[in-house]
Amino acid sequence: MPAPHPLHQRTFTTADASVVGVMFDQGAQVASWVAGGQDALWVSRQARFEEGVGIRGGVPVCLPWFGAGRSGQARPKHGIARTMPWSFVGEEVGEDSVTATYTLPAGSFPGRAFGLSVRYEVTFGPELEMRLSVENEGDQTASFEEALHTYLAADDVEAARIEGLDGVEYVDHVDGKKVKRQAGDVVFTGHTDRVYGRGGTVVLHGAAGGRSLEITCENSANIVVWNPWEGGTADMADFGDDEWRDMLCIEGANTLGEAIELAPGQAHVMGYRIRIL
Repeated sequence: MPAPHPLHQRTFTTADASVVGVMFDQGAQVASWVAGGQDALWVSRQARFEEGVGIRGGVPVCLPWFGAGRSGQARPKHGIARTMPWSFVGEEVGEDSVTATYTLPAGSFPGRAFGLSVRYEVTFGPELEMRLSVENEGDQTASFEEALHTYLAADDVEAARIEGLDGVEYVDHVDGKKVKRQAGDVVFTGHTDRVYGRGGTVVLHGAAGGRSLEITCENSANIVVWNPWEGGTADMADFGDDEWRDMLCIEGANTLGEAIELAPGQAHVMGYRIRIL
């Protein structure tokens, strides 16, 4: 990550200095998690660290819509939470973990998401744990989509595979949004953009450093898998032409028909955990 830049970033280090995490106040965005001497997350060399601009990499928080939203016309892509300034509440440091907490107040979002407040807790330790808590403080039913858009570092995406989605239906956004069923492990042979109809646990083989990562998406109706492939980044100024080989996204989400509705006073918590195997 370049320095200096105008965004405020915070570094979180465990008491035993075995784990280091980095977050930005803009978007409460996780940018790095180094455990076991290796960063499991990916950030583009061409990412823009500017106010009001989404950071390409790490873990963007997508709220209150995902992609172009259920209407297909929402802008900016992936919601406004990822480019908003969040309030940093504080950190709790343990021997082998440190937890950072950020919040957004009710009234931060437009439309039917107006009454929503957000609390985001990120624990950097031997595991990376993220908990996104959304509460409806308004007097009307609120609805929203959400995702933790996790960019993971890979040695070579063509050699990577995702175990645990065999037999699960998915919407293929590369092939006209056709509904298909996964056969075997997910492998990468071209542009990949799939919304799987299930959360839960998957295992990524071929992560950076030759590691395997167990990824658990809690209270997520969807797992999104994405890689732009060669030529797919031509219109992305913040994504190097050759960087598609070094990354892939495995995202926990509640999107489209699985959007969340909360009555006044109700809350929803979505979790995402990475464990090194």
